[in-house]
Amino acid sequence: MNATYNIQPPDIDTLESRLFIILSLRGISFTILNPGNTFSSLATYDFPANSDSDAVSNYINELYQSEKILHQSFKRTYIIHAFAESLLVPGEFMNGNARKEDMLALVHGDDADRVIRNDFMPKLYTYNVYGIPSGILSMLQSKFPSAVHTHRYSLLPETIKSAGDNLYCIFENGYITVMLIKENQLQVIQNYLYQSTGDVVYYLLNICQQYNVDVKGVALCISGLVRSDSSLVEEINVHFSNIILEHLPGNFSYDAEIAKLPSHYFSHLFSIAACVSSAE
Repeated sequence: MNATYNIQPPDIDTLESRLFIILSLRGISFTILNPGNTFSSLATYDFPANSDSDAVSNYINELYQSEKILHQSFKRTYIIHAFAESLLVPGEFMNGNARKEDMLALVHGDDADRVIRNDFMPKLYTYNVYGIPSGILSMLQSKFPSAVHTHRYSLLPETIKSAGDNLYCIFENGYITVMLIKENQLQVIQNYLYQSTGDVVYYLLNICQQYNVDVKGVALCISGLVRSDSSLVEEINVHFSNIILEHLPGNFSYDAEIAKLPSHYFSHLFSIAACVSSAE
């Protein structure tokens, strides 16, 4: 487990602050929003490739032991799961007889070692049905017993404020998360592993083709750890005319060390935290 960034100023009033933890099989991040509406802390850790749920449980325990601030009491703690086993279900199909296990298994296969939960997305009249590895959930509940749990896919649509067609792409540890909103309607949210620039371009173009979206007209919003002058962004720019590097969400302040970083590096983390915080 490698720390990519760890910004921890001293003297955080945790009793009046909110802790946001975002977790997948590829890594874990957390940030803290203090009572002055300032994001004061940022820590991100990458897990080794192909880590299974048992390994991730051990990494969570290791992180908890090393990051003493996680031992403190917070006003509220949120855990945002980013596991790929997720299914968006229109509300009309989520009736009393619907078996969430069967629906998730149809797309992602059977897995007895997962806990199935769902979030309701009222603006879309859609449910996000998702699985959490049971060992990971048990570990989290033992460390953060009063935490509120949700899923990143349940929140991502709220981060897009502009009208029209938007293709949103988050770059993380060897994978991308892609969301397409066409004519203000959510179409898809999907994770893809990638090894090369060609992989990324293929996935983005393929989604546009599948949903009949004009690559020259769609707004491609990029967030995550990718340099703006990288060959990857240059290649994407060959195909997409309207590329937007995401900014940090407004109405918040940021620790000086966080503000020094390129704003799109962690805009997705802060946007998700802002969505959760505003929903209170």
